[in-house]
Amino acid sequence: MKNHKVSIIIPCFNNEKTIERCVLSALKQTHRNIEIICINDGSSDNSWNILKKLSSLYGNVFAFNNEDNSGPSFSRNKGVSLSTGHFLSFLDADDYWHPKKLELQLSFINDENLDFLGSTCSIGEKNNQEINQEIKKEHLKLKIISFNMMLFKNYFQTPAVIMKRDIFIPFNENQRFSEDYMSWLVIVYNKKNKCGLIYGRDLVFLDKFNFGVSGLSGNLWLMEKWELKNIFNFLLKGKIMAVPAILFSLIKYGRRCALTKKNKGKGNK
Repeated sequence: MKNHKVSIIIPCFNNEKTIERCVLSALKQTHRNIEIICINDGSSDNSWNILKKLSSLYGNVFAFNNEDNSGPSFSRNKGVSLSTGHFLSFLDADDYWHPKKLELQLSFINDENLDFLGSTCSIGEKNNQEINQEIKKEHLKLKIISFNMMLFKNYFQTPAVIMKRDIFIPFNENQRFSEDYMSWLVIVYNKKNKCGLIYGRDLVFLDKFNFGVSGLSGNLWLMEKWELKNIFNFLLKGKIMAVPAILFSLIKYGRRCALTKKNKGKGNK
């Protein structure tokens, strides 16, 4: 299983400054059996030209273009439909991976018989230092993630997950916010799927918080509304833990707003 092909799906919208770094971090993976499916989502900058160049230089990089901007869910679903790997992983165009990200995740999947696995992420200033750190399996620990745990916290950042192809749940293309969280909830809800998180060292490097520190507070509220809707859908299925999860979600929303305001204040100084 360690040698199975991994399909890496990368949606891209106006990421001309970071897309090459992103793709190169995938190409530098020590697990070599990969294909990189890049979906240009109607970018108006130079992203599409960069992707075409990378595709011409590397035989396992494939670039596809959406004529119109259709959103990350559409692009990820399209990428999955065009892929051939036994495993699926996702990477955002402004993020990047540690070279051993896939190798280490596949080792845990193989040894622990996992179906879905995430890892912790580093955000911001310390990324350049951590990407050069040597990471061994003994540096990492595994936590099994249950459905009730997921109701209180989304343990899985999209650029950090890898899963067996046959458990993939397509992203809701009509849901603009928290669509990945909904897919992960459905996957974890299925008790046949063994899902986990490895931690101890960060394998994924993000340029920003997943809730958008630089974004508008209105967007934060839209994210919160969709998260609550996701939880409410499972409340209707009789999951009692969903009730305190809704309250906890509202507390998280307040914290996100405060953190966003704090970081904007720093930027204005």
